Amino acid sequence: METVLHTPKVATAFRLNSELIKRLKNLARKDNRSLNNYEQPNKTTIAAFEEAASGKDLETFDMEAFNEYVKSMK
Repeated sequence: METVLHTPKVATAFRLNSELIKRLKNLARKDNRSLNNYEQPNKTTIAAFEEAASGKDLETFDMEAFNEYVKSMK
């Protein structure tokens, strides 16, 4: 019999498409689990990781526009 060593867990955060999050929550709910506890690597989860890794749909951030916005708030 193999001995399985448990490693410490690390909290992390991912920014995923809101529609994808809704689908993942629904799948987790169907299994009576929370999204945080939903670990089954299904097609949807794999697709989410691939989308995040590809970098597609990432937005660029215009720092100058942001600075102007902050100045306008004063």
